[in-house]
Amino acid sequence: GIAFNLGQDQQSLVPTVDDLIEVFLAYFRQPEMVHFFKEMASAKAQGYLRPFTIDEDQSIGVTFPSNPSIRAVICRYDRYLGEPFNGVVIPTMVRAMGINQTGCLKLGINYLMSIKAIDLAKQILPDAASALFLDDNPWRDLRERSITEWDSSCCLIALKDGSVIKIPESNLILPSVTIQGVVALLKQKGIPVSERHISYGELIEKVEAQEVVTICSIGTAGILNRCHKLLLIDENHQLIAEHVAFEEHELFPLLGTMKTSYWEMYQGKVALPPGIRLEKYSLEA
Repeated sequence: GIAFNLGQDQQSLVPTVDDLIEVFLAYFRQPEMVHFFKEMASAKAQGYLRPFTIDEDQSIGVTFPSNPSIRAVICRYDRYLGEPFNGVVIPTMVRAMGINQTGCLKLGINYLMSIKAIDLAKQILPDAASALFLDDNPWRDLRERSITEWDSSCCLIALKDGSVIKIPESNLILPSVTIQGVVALLKQKGIPVSERHISYGELIEKVEAQEVVTICSIGTAGILNRCHKLLLIDENHQLIAEHVAFEEHELFPLLGTMKTSYWEMYQGKVALPPGIRLEKYSLEA
């Protein structure tokens, strides 16, 4: 995201991963942060760090920043999205264009489109908390378009046959360490996980045939939340099908335990599944 926001002659300013780690550790180790971290640790709460870029010159115009810097906001939280949540498929809006290679970046415009989509979802379903996006091919037949992700998080589709579908990484998918960990935990428990594209038409068919247990929203902040109700609509916002989670199916509560297991990995209470790394840093100066 930082590299995308800078011109070609500014790419030398982009910090390496190691540089960023040192910057944020230095920030965390400031004396004024001690109380915050002690409070968070005693509450066993999760923390969230959101870095972003800003032009210190506060310039105006269609130009790259002349004096770019990195800022960050850090907070702790108890719930993000939460369960059960309701959602709506929004086929009339596109979160990002794959050809621009922005869909896999955390940029302000991507999140703005997420907010706009949720606003539209609420007009269709007042208690909707999330919108499910299709791909960036609105000229194609609606049922041929692919499911991409929730408004700002990855998507896992749990089926009654006991398997789970993970949408493949692409220029339209925000990369997520969380979904990698959740998938690894599922595989460790013997749950078959297939990584493949699923068309809107296939999802409609599976919902109508009552083959879908639930559709999960997975991201750093919320870890994993299960959708209770999803409205599948057409280009005119007319209802095609309605999915309601099958909470009696064994996959539904099992997915719920994944949220706890993922968090417990970071607390050292659960053994790491194969392929997952856990990095720890001391905040002592």
